Amino acid sequence: MLDDLLYLSLDDQRKKRISELSVQLLKHYDKTARIFPWRVSPQAAAQGEKPDPYKVWISEIMLQQTRVTTVKEYYEKFITRFPTIRALALAEEDEVLKLWAGLGYYSRARNLHACAKAVAEKHNGFFPATEKELLALPGVGSYTAGAILTIAFQQQAAPADGNIERVFSRLFVIPTAGDALKKTVRSAVAAHIPVERPGDFIQALMDLGSEICTPKKPKCLICPIGALCEARLRGVAEDFPKKKLAKMTQIRTGIMTIIENSAGAVYLRKRENKGLLGGMYEFPFTYSPLDPENIAPLPKTNAEILGEVKHIFTHFTLYLSVRYYRDDAHEIESTGGFFDPADKKNFPPLPKLMRKALHLYENFLRSDRQSLKSMTFTM
Repeated sequence: MLDDLLYLSLDDQRKKRISELSVQLLKHYDKTARIFPWRVSPQAAAQGEKPDPYKVWISEIMLQQTRVTTVKEYYEKFITRFPTIRALALAEEDEVLKLWAGLGYYSRARNLHACAKAVAEKHNGFFPATEKELLALPGVGSYTAGAILTIAFQQQAAPADGNIERVFSRLFVIPTAGDALKKTVRSAVAAHIPVERPGDFIQALMDLGSEICTPKKPKCLICPIGALCEARLRGVAEDFPKKKLAKMTQIRTGIMTIIENSAGAVYLRKRENKGLLGGMYEFPFTYSPLDPENIAPLPKTNAEILGEVKHIFTHFTLYLSVRYYRDDAHEIESTGGFFDPADKKNFPPLPKLMRKALHLYENFLRSDRQSLKSMTFTM
């Protein structure tokens, strides 16, 4: 049986070569570092510029479950509106959610706002530089705390994202998956992170995993640390990291209702802060297994069936039949109201699932109704 960390069983010559990891990687990073608005380049760092913990934190929260190309656009709009943590702390939650709309995982945005308030109130607007204090902040887990400490404060905190896990799983042909892999990789990173430039080392690993040590068809021939990699030497790079057994995707179905008044406004209500799409506005919908607190209202008259929307959540795929009817007498709930989709300034931010339904509804108003009944929008 291989040990979780093959490094422990490598011969002395291999261990000596592995000790060169940070040297070779940082040389490569100095030449090829990716440019991001939240990152201080190695050249700027050499001139004394230091990373802004606020910008590091914002980027790390946005990058969770989201591609870098998507994050760059959202990040720049977000920082323009909220240039400091105090500006973010003073904002209304709805405004934060509106700027976040489209990034998904909306609990991140609510935690982001709560964290900004906590830093402003408890830490005088400055991020703390200890793991204990960071972990006490809303929405900050071990990885995010490690990234802030390493990148912003140049501590050897050894965070490990998916890119870093992939690089180290191949370097040491680590045979585990899931949480066991995460634990082993954190230990391996901690053993190799240099005292000098720990933040650049971590960002260099992120770049390597994104650009060269890719999930499929890794570019081993141009890898700056390829000579140190066990998986490359054995010709098994694509076999790592090991995969967890995939779970069968659960399918759920339900109904969504779009209610329109005579003025052309549509009815939206705000969900509770917890759970699925927490704190976001919605067209009333329900699905099976039933969401008892969010039952879609039954129409008082026959409703048009507009079509179907499909949305993939982390743990299930949801298909919703979208129906539409007009009702000026619809009872307004405490968190609901009619909003005009044409009024972009005052129309609430919608998660992607609701924007799919809105797209279907708007096409319905413009197009032949009968042809739309069989359409499914997946966007």
